[in-house]
Parts: sequence; structure tokens; C-alpha cells
Amino acid sequence: MAVCLLDANYLLRRSIYAVQSESFTKETITLAFLKSLKSCLDTTFATACVAVWDGGYSRRRLKMFPGYKAERREKVETLESRLHMQAFYEQTEVLKTLLPKFGVYWIKLKGREADDIIAMIVPWLKNKVRRIAILTGDRDIFQMVDRNVIVYNPDSKKILALENFEEVTGIQKKFYILHRSLVGEKSRNGIDGVPLVGDKTAAKLLSIPEVSGFIDLIYHCMRDKSTKAEMNIVENFEVVCRNMELLDLTREVFTDAEESRVFSTLSGSLPTLSMTEQIRFLRDQGLRELISSLTYWVDPFNRLSKNLMSGGMA
Repeated sequence: MAVCLLDANYLLRRSIYAVQSESFTKETITLAFLKSLKSCLDTTFATACVAVWDGGYSRRRLKMFPGYKAERREKVETLESRLHMQAFYEQTEVLKTLLPKFGVYWIKLKGREADDIIAMIVPWLKNKVRRIAILTGDRDIFQMVDRNVIVYNPDSKKILALENFEEVTGIQKKFYILHRSLVGEKSRNGIDGVPLVGDKTAAKLLSIPEVSGFIDLIYHCMRDKSTKAEMNIVENFEVVCRNMELLDLTREVFTDAEESRVFSTLSGSLPTLSMTEQIRFLRDQGLRELISSLTYWVDPFNRLSKNLMSGGMA
């Protein structure tokens, strides 16, 4: 079985921006979302799908670094942004009802970010399925790439796997978190990096043969004739350590109750609807526009397993 773990917030926002504001209806946005997801399911050959939603910002990260994603949390609203936000919340409710009826599991935890939930699910699924495809536009999730874990970006149409990781990212997989911690995530997450250390400088330093980790890098940067960028790495030792804590998705600790809720959901079964029942459901939900194009978008959803644990490694 091949399972798609969907960053649902990302795909919904992408679908909303693909629809002109004056054309916002629950039918047009839902159809854009389903068509995009259809394409992703076809590309990754997924036979099961889990939609994972943001339930808030990480309390652990906010406590450690109050500036975490501050720009997003304090963003000044415009008329367009309010329209998009309203559409987002309305569509979330529509999809919450619709997706499980068409074979897509739904996961959301209050105060938890989708990336962190995905990072919690991946180890649990690894030995239960043949392949995991994570669908997202967020490169933080690149750290989850492994032998049977790939990342698919619908925007670039590229698949990131262990085999092409260094070719695509420019760095070795084992250095990915350290590289992002040196560079920072200022524009996306408000996380400062080391001054004068950009993508290329960090990649060059981490390609030095004697550097096998952060401590080796510090020793290298403390040598005679260090560059200004290298001196900055030494001076910002604590900043880099903090960033590694912030960016490492496996550092998030979930409660037993949260894990139980997620794994019990994924261990359960979803309803199987006939074509007649699908049409009746869409009509009852006021989604008549989806009925006219049902045969176009519904096929990969009908192929999805309604019992995640039934397929095993097949």
C-alpha cells in the first residue's frame, strides 16, 4: 500500500488562490481542491490518503522563541486576506464532511501543526506500508525523507526521494536540519539564521570532508584565518542550537491521548459509497456542480483503501 499524507492547509490555500475572489463559492473551491488532490494521488500512485490539518501553533516553539511565526500571527488584514480567510474556514467545514465520504482520512489536533503531526505518523506507518508520499509545499518536511518516504510538491511537480535528495537540495540528507538552522527561516517562520551564512555558504561548509556534524563545524570555524561568516557561526552557537530545536519536527512531544486519537482514527475504517450514494451525498450538501464533473475527479478517490491497515505492505 502507498499512503499519501496530505498537508491539507497548504493544498486548500493553494486551491483558494487558484480561484478568483469574485468566483468564490463552496463548489468552485471544493472542485479546485479535489482536482488538485486527484492529480497528486495519480502522480504518487497512492492507494490511501490522510488529510492532516493545522490546529494552531506549536506551544513548545512559542515558549522557546516568542517570535516564531510572528509575522503570520500579527499580519495586518486586508479585504482580500479577509475574503481568503473566510473562504478557508468555510471550506474546511465542507471538506471535513466530504473527504471521509470519498476515502480520505481526516486528522486535526488542537494546538498542533500539520508538519508535526505528519512527523509523528510517519514512524508509525513506515513498517506497515510499502511507501509514504508526503504532499506539501513546505520544505521543513524534507527532513522526513527516508528509504520509503518521499515528498511531492504540487507547485514544482517534483518528487524528492532519498536517491535524489542531494541533487535537489544541494546538501546531504544528514545535514538538512543543520543547514536550515544555519541559514534560518526568517521569511516563513521568523527564525533568524547566522549573519552572512546563506544557502550556498552553509552547503559549502557542510561539504568539507572533516565536518560530520555541528561540533566538527564549530572546530573548523575556530581555526586560524576563519572567514567572517565562519566567525559568526561560532559567535551564534546558541542561535544555531535553538534553531535545531525549533526546526527538528521529531522534537515535538505528543500526549498519550493525542497519539491514541490519531492512531485510532487511522486504524478505523471509512464508509464505502456507491456512485448513487455519492451523488445523493453531494446533492444533500448543495454541491451540485461537483456532480456534473464527478466522473472526472472521483476515480482515484474510489481506488483509495477505506481501511488503512488492510493493505499492509502489498
